[in-house]
Amino acid sequence: MGSQTAAGSSLALSAMLPSSFDAAGYVALTYVEIGQVEKLGSFGASFSKVEFQGLKGAKQKFKGSADFGALQPSIALDALDAGQILLQTASDDETQKLYSFRVTYPDGSTRYFRGRVFGAPETADGADSMLMATPTVEICSKVVKVDAGATIVPAPTLTQPSISPTSGAVGTTFTATDGTVTNGTITGRRWLLGTTAIGTGTTVTPNAAGSLTRENTAVGTNGETITSTSVARTVSAASAPSLSLSSAVSKAEGNSGTTLFSWILTLSRDGSTAAYPFSWATAGNGANPADAADFGGAFPAGSGTFAAGETTKTISVLVAGDTAFEPDDTFTLSVTAAGLNTVTSTGTITNDDAAPSQPTVTLSGAQSKAEGNSGATVFTYTVTRSSTSGAVNVPWSFTPGGTAASDFTSGSLPAGGTVAMADGVATGTFSISVNGDITVEAEETFTVLLSTPSGYVAGASMSATGTILNDDAVSIMPMRTIAVQNRTHTGKESRATADRCSVRWPLIVGQDASEAALWFSNWVHGTAPGPNGAAIEVLGASLQLDGASTTVPVTFGGARNLAMADGANDILSDAIPASAFGLSKFTTGETYWVKAVLAFATGATVPNSQRAVSNLSGSQAAFFASANTTITSVDAPGVATATGTALDGRANGYCPMLMGRPIVDGPSFIGIGDSIMEVTGDSGGDTSKEFGLAFFQRAMHDASTARTSLRPSILLARVGIAASAVSTSELWKPLLKYVRYAVEELGTNDMGTGGNAVLSDIQTRLQSIWTACVAAGVKIYRTNYIARSSSTNSFTDKAGQTPSPGWAAGQTRDQLIAWFDTKVADGTLQGVIDTLSVATDPTDNHYFLTTGVASATTSDGTHPRDFIHELMAAKVRAVIQPSNSREGQQRCLPIPRRGSARLCAQPLKP
Repeated sequence: MGSQTAAGSSLALSAMLPSSFDAAGYVALTYVEIGQVEKLGSFGASFSKVEFQGLKGAKQKFKGSADFGALQPSIALDALDAGQILLQTASDDETQKLYSFRVTYPDGSTRYFRGRVFGAPETADGADSMLMATPTVEICSKVVKVDAGATIVPAPTLTQPSISPTSGAVGTTFTATDGTVTNGTITGRRWLLGTTAIGTGTTVTPNAAGSLTRENTAVGTNGETITSTSVARTVSAASAPSLSLSSAVSKAEGNSGTTLFSWILTLSRDGSTAAYPFSWATAGNGANPADAADFGGAFPAGSGTFAAGETTKTISVLVAGDTAFEPDDTFTLSVTAAGLNTVTSTGTITNDDAAPSQPTVTLSGAQSKAEGNSGATVFTYTVTRSSTSGAVNVPWSFTPGGTAASDFTSGSLPAGGTVAMADGVATGTFSISVNGDITVEAEETFTVLLSTPSGYVAGASMSATGTILNDDAVSIMPMRTIAVQNRTHTGKESRATADRCSVRWPLIVGQDASEAALWFSNWVHGTAPGPNGAAIEVLGASLQLDGASTTVPVTFGGARNLAMADGANDILSDAIPASAFGLSKFTTGETYWVKAVLAFATGATVPNSQRAVSNLSGSQAAFFASANTTITSVDAPGVATATGTALDGRANGYCPMLMGRPIVDGPSFIGIGDSIMEVTGDSGGDTSKEFGLAFFQRAMHDASTARTSLRPSILLARVGIAASAVSTSELWKPLLKYVRYAVEELGTNDMGTGGNAVLSDIQTRLQSIWTACVAAGVKIYRTNYIARSSSTNSFTDKAGQTPSPGWAAGQTRDQLIAWFDTKVADGTLQGVIDTLSVATDPTDNHYFLTTGVASATTSDGTHPRDFIHELMAAKVRAVIQPSNSREGQQRCLPIPRRGSARLCAQPLKP
């Protein structure tokens, strides 16, 4: 055909690649035509030009690398066109996948190639123009051209031939079934044993062992040759003839005459027709071997022959009967034959004669006794014999069962012994002495056993148990704080469009516990403690052991959600046993991640603590709008991730506390204070921020921050708060039942710096706080006030400082410190901790300690810097962790102060 226009041309594509990169392969694919194509543009191969100019002759020009070009069709956009949809999918594909393309010309001739779509930009011009797309298809293969009317013959295919049976020995005949051929003809067939051809017919009988396969060869219509090989079948070596004996024979011997023991001897010929002579013999074996007398005086033996074609023989042995009582006797029958295997079987001659009458020994029955709270409880067992003739020693032994050495007065497990009975004595006794204690424990059982002495037989009972019954009351441990940095919420935050918040925080165990629970509230410990101002609902929460791949769901009365009214307080989740994590207990130093999702009215406030996301890797506090954002499940490990609008990450967030039942109700603490106790002035230093900052939280571990030294605590401290605010609030008081000790530090903001504070007002406020602690059974340690001053040289030295009004010698601060002594004397306070001496000038404690470096110890005359906080923490440790610091050896702590020579703070005891 001659020249033609492009009218009627079409473009189509397929997401598949051809099985062969020729016309047959491309034609076999299914294509989707792209509609609304305005023009296709040019495409096809071009070659880069490589030039060489020799010193002589003309310039040489060579073909370099081929570039098969790019197709840039112009297409009117149609969102419903299947071809355009597939083209857009190819454009969005980032996997480097190749697609197959077909261009069809009006005369029916076609062009095929493979390519990638490098984009499909859209164009919107004037009002009288169509919305257009101009994709770029970069061609990555030769363009295969197929003339109109050409006959495309697909490549031949050939399925695997098969072989039956699936296995056999040498001499087995195997049969083949050819594979199925399309677009061709099978022209070759052969059998292969390993790599050696052994035949071409439909069947074959291998004469050697090996791997047998069938191979088909086919030639396609276009002359292509293909081969297909079957699954290999195993040809095993031919078996040799072998002998076998029937199973063991067991019979009573009888009281006289003989008893016949018979076995069937079988010859597996495996094709052999020869005669096989054999011989057999018997011999005693086992713990009680038969002897010649059991067969009438000699062990039986004999011989025989398998005639040609014969496969079974019977071997018979006669056993002599008797009336003697004896144990069961055993013997072995052995058969041998030249060139064959040796086979054996067993015969058992069972005793059928009555045993002579012998005396018995018997042990008294089981006993159960309460252990008692002290002293010894004795379990006595009686051994009884049926005959009193002659003396006898009866051995007994002890099996501990669930008992331990500490359960017995000897401090070790009983070793057993012997009960001696003299002639004429029918009974004897032995005893087990058990320790009394006051420990709650499970019932424990041991066993005593008799051994049969010579000349006696076992009686009806030869063993007995002893059960040590628990008689101690179960003491249920109270719920306590078990985390090292439980903190109250000291602020709140809202986001204008958010109605959800997702949080995740680490909670580090500060004392071993059998179970745990999460503590929730909806109030804020601000400078004026009060309700949050909005209701909140916990939609779900979970706990994850650090490093584990799964979480444990948190429930509230069996439900996953918890609705909290504004001001809700002191809500515990259902208890979570350590076994939920596959553990026997929650162990000091372990980290558990709490994750929760909260719901609230759009734009409402949510309480938050001063724990910072930036300081705690893996933590999260993020707001979002549920209408625009979906997050991963609260039960999924790790932080929440979002689909839709991104999460609004925040610096701080809502954080439940971790409570639990301790294994031992050891020391647990609440820190009640202001900014000096919370964090101000302490930037971290070398103290891990995951345990908390400032002197109180530093004191909850030893100076090395070893996890084994952690102590459980609650931090009730807030920047700017005064004792006046805490003393009038009831919201914090439910926390007292979760601790045993309080470290209290309030009053700095009540005194202020104006010198006009009323001493009696501050005393009344502090006394109110202490009274609440005492009423809850919490013992109180008070820290001393440190200095408060101004400076003309950034606290470089003492000379530049001036004590603030009320903080100078003899003023309000000193009066309060003197008053603390009286509260120790009347029993209100357990003691006063000397934080003063390490934070102030050694010559006059009304001035901040200085080092000659500006702002080294304080920058504002109120809040100490990092190393001062650590010195203060050491003083607290001396009281609450005496075994972990050298300061713990000091019982009375000297404080240079007018009117008081020494102040004693006794280290606490669990």
